[in-house]
Amino acid sequence: AHVIIEQGPVVEPEPEPVEQAPVVPLLVSAKDERALGAQAGRLASWLESEPSVAVSDAAWSLATGRAVLEQRAVVVGADRDELVAGLRALAEEDASGAISGGGSGGKLALLFAGQGSQRVGMGASLVEVFPVFAEALDEICARFEPLLPHPLREVMFS
Repeated sequence: AHVIIEQGPVVEPEPEPVEQAPVVPLLVSAKDERALGAQAGRLASWLESEPSVAVSDAAWSLATGRAVLEQRAVVVGADRDELVAGLRALAEEDASGAISGGGSGGKLALLFAGQGSQRVGMGASLVEVFPVFAEALDEICARFEPLLPHPLREVMFS
């Protein structure tokens, strides 16, 4: 019996197709309403002049890389033309194509994501290792303490 062993040809996997979301949100913020309109106009002009930039990439950059100022708006569209039209309308002080409003500037946020902990004592090690987490938890517990029949920390870590 004879055996020939050799490396098979390298087959490059085909990249997974990236699905475009049915709509794309473009977030705009500024110090006041006039500046918000001006920002929307500049963004519309930029989108028109840069057709090679994917609107999903622009949306990502606006959501993660820009300052969140007092006046805010979001324009939603299925394609570049809809988004540019919404931004132009916002620039002309027609907010019918956008959702807009002012921010609260609050610093405390609470999230109740489920019906209980995933495991007993979850978060206890975070309190021990991360002082910022411990401070935030202390603040939350202090605010809820008067409203609950049992201390929140006791329920969480018992």
